[in-house]
Amino acid sequence: ANPTFRNNTVSENMRCGFQVAASGRGVYEGNDVCQNHEAGFLIESDGCPLIDKENRIHSGRAEGILLKDGNGVVRGNRIYGNKKAGLKIEGGRALIRKNMIYSSEAEGCHISSNSMPR
Repeated sequence: ANPTFRNNTVSENMRCGFQVAASGRGVYEGNDVCQNHEAGFLIESDGCPLIDKENRIHSGRAEGILLKDGNGVVRGNRIYGNKKAGLKIEGGRALIRKNMIYSSEAEGCHISSNSMPR
């Protein structure tokens, strides 16, 4: 699937805000992703989204963005105030550019040894 999500509020979900998996794609722009119980964005199993242009990913109970063997582009977002890392990468080759990551209760960015972000 290759959906487009623009200017939505995705909040207070019992799991993640967005999950992109199994080679899923999509364009995510200008969304307010907040107060979810799991990651704001969970990208796994070769998911390859474009998370771009002023998404606000904040105030979550876990990571802002969690990449687990995921790919794609994470560019130009504000990621802040999450309980765990703002951005956690556990495998994959995502392109990470021009994000503001701040005020997390854990690491701003956590990159594991088997990851190769670009």
